[in-house]
Amino acid sequence: MASVSRYIVERGPDQIRTAFRGSVDLCESKGIAKVTLVVPQKRSWDASIVAQFLGPAVAKALLKGQPVTITKGAMMRLEECPDCSGPHQPWTLCGCSHLRQGYE
Repeated sequence: MASVSRYIVERGPDQIRTAFRGSVDLCESKGIAKVTLVVPQKRSWDASIVAQFLGPAVAKALLKGQPVTITKGAMMRLEECPDCSGPHQPWTLCGCSHLRQGYE
């Protein structure tokens, strides 16, 4: 069984930046080329703090199903939780549970 890399980010003011930096570091250190950003619902994606962090062009591309480059040779795509499936090969999963500003 393959080992699974996990990177857990504590809640805080820089949690989104820290999570994405961790994903990039994992991709670079492990030679992983696929990152899946998992969200509860795509319909509220554009109002999320993650989408705002990434910027309108990247957020829109992800919502349209287009992968975006996050680091040399690594692409990220957006999926809803029920859609998270695919071939069994190395990839990075970045899950976000608290997406709206002010959500407690």
